[in-house]
Amino acid sequence: LDNLIVIETGGMKKDKRRITRTQLHQQLASCFGSARICSEYGMTECLSQLYSDGPFFQQNDQMRIQVYDPTDPRAVLPSGTRGRIGIIDLANIDSLAFILTDDLGRIDEDGRVEILGRIDQTDLRGCNYLI
Repeated sequence: LDNLIVIETGGMKKDKRRITRTQLHQQLASCFGSARICSEYGMTECLSQLYSDGPFFQQNDQMRIQVYDPTDPRAVLPSGTRGRIGIIDLANIDSLAFILTDDLGRIDEDGRVEILGRIDQTDLRGCNYLI
């Protein structure tokens, strides 16, 4: 297992316990020893994903992330400001190309994306949530 890479994809909406990405990575590291622990950010509606081996996700040529004011979905926020994540997926040529999520995040001055969790008081949705 010397070259093992573990990629977590979030999606713990069904589980009522709250756990941070850092806590999850610590638990995975304790189980898998020297494995490299990485993260993936994406959703079923998108053809593209972002990957990270640290706190920030690097944007790629197929997917652009912008941060919007949670109270005004038309207002794009400047770098470093926390807000609602909006995804433009350029790989979705003949389908949905823009999604305004209920995820909270920020973009640093280098264009890297940090996902900070869910916006409070939002409905739980997604492929891992069952009513």
